[in-house]
Amino acid sequence: MNKLSHYYLEFIKILATIVILFALFGTINDVIIQLISGTSFPDASMFQGKSYLLLLFIAQFIGFAIITLVLYVNIISTIGFGLKKERRKFPKSWVNKLLTIALILIFAFYIVLLFS
Repeated sequence: MNKLSHYYLEFIKILATIVILFALFGTINDVIIQLISGTSFPDASMFQGKSYLLLLFIAQFIGFAIITLVLYVNIISTIGFGLKKERRKFPKSWVNKLLTIALILIFAFYIVLLFS
């Protein structure tokens, strides 16, 4: 029974992490988009006739998801609820590669938006 409650607490920690980080990323993203284009979301007119912008916007949130995953596995999973298990972290080379991919996905949208 103790393990079951631990898994519920871990699940709530994962959900809270995702909600907080995506709210933070979304707010920062909205401000940057507003500075670049002068419009704010939810303004779908910015995507009309430019389906590549929508694909890059989706890729950007995949980049945010990668950053969230790296933060959770390497930092947030070690904080919290008992069971004193040693948690495995991503190796530094993986972290560097994942963060590079995530930043490319995030900044590609801004660069294309800036020049379109």
